[in-house]
Formats: sequence, C-alpha cells, structure tokens
Amino acid sequence: MVAHYHRETTGQGQHVDVSMQEAVANALDTTQQAWDLQGLIFKRTGCSRALGERVARAVYPCKDGYMACWSPNDLKVLVQWMDEAGFHDEAKEASQYIEIWERVENGSLSLSQALTQDELNRFQEQCR
Repeated sequence: MVAHYHRETTGQGQHVDVSMQEAVANALDTTQQAWDLQGLIFKRTGCSRALGERVARAVYPCKDGYMACWSPNDLKVLVQWMDEAGFHDEAKEASQYIEIWERVENGSLSLSQALTQDELNRFQEQCR
C-alpha cells in the first residue's frame, strides 16, 4: 500500500516483494482452528469476517478508499475517528462493543458467544 501511495503521489514505481506463503496463510486465517475447536467450516465472506457461526463486516468504504476493522484495537481507533468526525452518538454506541471484543481476545468469551447476528448487523449499519 505504501508503494502504491508512493507511485500515486510521485509517479515513480517501486519493487514490491510479496510472500506467496504469507498471503495464503493470511487468506486461510484461522480455518484450521475453527474446525479443530468448534467444528466450523469457514465459507467465503467477501468483505466480512466469520465470527464463529456469525459474519461481521470488516471492510468499510470511506471518502478516499476503504478501511478494515478487524480487532478491538481497530475498533478503538474507529470509535475515536467517528467521535472526532462528529458522529458522537454512533461512536458511543460502537464503544460499548470494545469491552466485548477485549473479552474475546483474552479468551473469556468465544467469538460465537460475543454478539448475536442482529447485534452485529445493527453495529455494522452504524459504520456505513
């Protein structure tokens, strides 16, 4: 992305070395663990991410491109960004989920217990 930005701003290209193995590993994400631990087979979700048996949108269109929100730390940044942009009510609503995601990250809550699909859908509507 930095090389692309550099080309867009300067017109000068750069050599980018990409690991095929890392790309495949990233694409597979936690599919093996999902099967071993929960008996789930992940399916393609497009711009979303599987959370146990639920699906959460993870890529959001922005004025100048797209952003991805994958983790509690990303959600904290998103909430701060929404608040600074004047979306105070939306930021307040979204911030209530930070504690839930932190519980998932520290292992006291599983992904499939974290939110209902209705809660995910409502939260994602606010992030559009």
